[in-house]
Amino acid sequence: MKKIAILLSMAAVLLMSCDDDFLETKPIASATTETFYVDMTSIEDNTTATYGMQNMMLVDVYYFLIGCICDDYEAGGDNINDFPAITDVDLLRHTPSSFADGYLGKLWNYPYKAIRLANTVLKYADNVKELLKATSTSDKEYEAAVADIDRRCAEVKFLRAHDHFMLMQMFGGVPYITSLVDAESYNSTSRNTVAEVLHAVEQDCREALQIGRASCRE
Repeated sequence: MKKIAILLSMAAVLLMSCDDDFLETKPIASATTETFYVDMTSIEDNTTATYGMQNMMLVDVYYFLIGCICDDYEAGGDNINDFPAITDVDLLRHTPSSFADGYLGKLWNYPYKAIRLANTVLKYADNVKELLKATSTSDKEYEAAVADIDRRCAEVKFLRAHDHFMLMQMFGGVPYITSLVDAESYNSTSRNTVAEVLHAVEQDCREALQIGRASCRE
């Protein structure tokens, strides 16, 4: 009993001697916004991830659903009920439950995930340029790094336009997102009209072409 009382007393002393700093720890095993977007690697990683989403959309969803327009999915498989959600799209009887089944949901979610990645590159590109300006060993090295970043910005701006265009093909007017927002905003933001989406797609493509050409000349 005496030993337990001593242990409890020691624990009480230790707890009372700790200040708030002891409890407020900083994450050391994961990158934060401040620690990740500091060099060219972060821009490259996000650009690669944006391209990766295109593969998921095109192979896993887009071509799969577009095939429903023709009779491809009625000619193969064991029976017409192989993929109920796809059959619903094929027969134009898809409902919100089909959306929840995953295929149409992926066609909405995947492009917006890619758009968020693209917007991340565009948001932090200038920050990385400023940091590289302070760490580059020469003007030539800095200019080369800026040209690389600008090329990646041109690429993701084109991909952002492409992803919005894909969304418009399937859903008509959709929210055209050009800033870094939380994931829920893609479902709550008001839709742009088809004409507005097409105009924004053209503008993004023209800007991507302009940035890309300028960076290549550099």
